[in-house]
Amino acid sequence: MSAGVCINFVSPQPGVRVLAYDLAIGLPTFAFLVFLTGSSHATLWNVLWLLTRFGMISLETSVVVYLLQGYVASGRQALMNTVVVSGSAALLETLVKVLYIFALHVPLFLYDPTGDMRWSKWSFWLLHGLAAMLCYAALLVLPFTQWRELLPAKASFYRYVMCMLALYTTMTVGSILVGSKLAAGYCVFGVALWLYYASYPALMYFTFLAEFFADEQLDIDMLYYSEMREAGCFDDAYDDSFG
Repeated sequence: MSAGVCINFVSPQPGVRVLAYDLAIGLPTFAFLVFLTGSSHATLWNVLWLLTRFGMISLETSVVVYLLQGYVASGRQALMNTVVVSGSAALLETLVKVLYIFALHVPLFLYDPTGDMRWSKWSFWLLHGLAAMLCYAALLVLPFTQWRELLPAKASFYRYVMCMLALYTTMTVGSILVGSKLAAGYCVFGVALWLYYASYPALMYFTFLAEFFADEQLDIDMLYYSEMREAGCFDDAYDDSFG
């Protein structure tokens, strides 16, 4: 095996090699998920979902907590507060789910052949959706209160909040329908859940990261141009044409 192959796995270059790297890493994970799907490892599935949800709730909470601190806390203090609050919230929810799944034997993530539409299961998702709805609705109301100075000034933040509010509202409606023995609720809840997992990374990127990376690329281009100009690669006529 040549060293180039190893280099591509350690430090892949943009393009086809990154795709090959993603496939090499992703295919074993996909195969493991297929193994779980084809087996009756309910405990493994529950643990996998618990870990996934812990990470998602931590990320989702940290976004709001960090931005709400504004100028009140320093960078390091804001980061510490964010880690503590988001980690505590995610841990608390995970413990409640563990209690439901392993102590009360309520399959929150898996289909229950003995009666999946019972309220003992869907009341949890109803309360979870209502709590998230209240939080995001409060963020939309706060700009009209005396605490508006603490909120981010970017309009993209409020578009993010409205998207999350719409998702959790749809999940809540779906959980009510399923708990009311209406099978159509599975479609409503399922679509909202799919949008949550499929679109959340993209929503995060375009809301908070796209502008940052665009500015960083602009700074890199300007630095490269300055270095080339100092090296005498451009004449005055070239500079005047862009001046």
